[in-house]
Amino acid sequence: MLNIVKEAVQYFKNEPGFDLLFQEMRKKYQQLGRVGGMASLSSLGEEEKKAIGLFFGKDFSHQSIVKISLANFDIVLNRTKFAGIKFIELLEVYFGEKIQTNQEIKQNWQKKWDELFQTLLDEFSSSNECQIWLTNLLEKNGYGYRLTLKKFEKDSNKLLEDLRLICTALIKLPINFGKRQRLPVFATQITTNPHGLDQKTDLGKLFQTALATIYHVSFPESSEEMAELYLRAGIVKDDISSYVTTNGLVAYYQEEKHPLWQGALNTREVLQVTLRNLLRVDRVQSPHGKVFVVENPAVFSEIIDQLSLDIQIPLVCSNGQFRLATLVLLDMLAKENTIIYYSGDFDPEGLGMAQRLLDRYPDQVKLWRYGVQDYKIALSGEIIEESRIKKLKNITSIELNQIKKELKLIKKAGYQEHLIEKMLEDLYCFFFNIKR
Repeated sequence: MLNIVKEAVQYFKNEPGFDLLFQEMRKKYQQLGRVGGMASLSSLGEEEKKAIGLFFGKDFSHQSIVKISLANFDIVLNRTKFAGIKFIELLEVYFGEKIQTNQEIKQNWQKKWDELFQTLLDEFSSSNECQIWLTNLLEKNGYGYRLTLKKFEKDSNKLLEDLRLICTALIKLPINFGKRQRLPVFATQITTNPHGLDQKTDLGKLFQTALATIYHVSFPESSEEMAELYLRAGIVKDDISSYVTTNGLVAYYQEEKHPLWQGALNTREVLQVTLRNLLRVDRVQSPHGKVFVVENPAVFSEIIDQLSLDIQIPLVCSNGQFRLATLVLLDMLAKENTIIYYSGDFDPEGLGMAQRLLDRYPDQVKLWRYGVQDYKIALSGEIIEESRIKKLKNITSIELNQIKKELKLIKKAGYQEHLIEKMLEDLYCFFFNIKR
């Protein structure tokens, strides 16, 4: 029978038009899982139509689209010298491969997917973090699924190797051992390559999605948010470039006042603190139980220059959008139950920063000079583009609702430089109980 099948295959391969017909019949069979349906041929030339017409005993010369019933092909085939050949057997010899239906392909794919993840779930059964992450991927949920799927379809063995490395990384996170490590050092430990977990590599991306999953946080949208996620795991990405400017704060190391911070306090100097500096102290306090945070460096300096020297004002400057160092410092102050007064610009980005602090420290943040009247004083002639106005949809805090409405209505930015005199008045009242 095999020789007859080969002879039939040779016949159809030599006849014009039949290769296209067999391609379409394979697709239809895979789709339906049986010999049924119609194969539609829309690009046949005259010679091809003639050859196919001779086989079926029909004239297709006047048809722009030739439709062939798979069942009819099987019937006609059994009227030729190739009678007895099974349709699927002819297809498989013609294409030189086993023909699977779409349903079979899907089932085999799912089986292979399940087996890969079950292997890892069994191997890392003692790690709750690995179980959470792997189960999310297995069930096609959460961060990293699309990348995992892409790698699975390209090379499932390589994916298995990569997922195994990430699970090893989750088990060996520095935070699990009460310590911190720089990213290249940690990457070398896990992959033997200091760049093995770099942000742009597939392995690095998988690692990031794993961290976001096990810590139940939204996937980071900026490099600062990514650095914060790493730090949560005890991994330091960059502890020098991230910094925050401070005044009037006290830091402690092993219950002793840190000499660098104390020296700045004693000499009434501003201190620019890197993330590295912050990670080397145990806690930070405001001597007054409150701290004032401003967005703009010029406002920060002007306040310090104009205030009386009778008291050191606990003041922090974020230098624009919050760097990780700023958030770490505020975390430390919040841990000491410090009240955080925040003042920023009146634009979508400024309100976004205020919203972020309100979300992060709901019981400790108080908005400072963020009322409608303050906005009118701070108003500039700068028109806010509609693309930026759309960002206001992310502002959900009740405290910011009125300003949000005013910004949508007026569509002009307001800058805190216009409020310096009002802010100074507030600080005199806070610390000296007098009006300026």
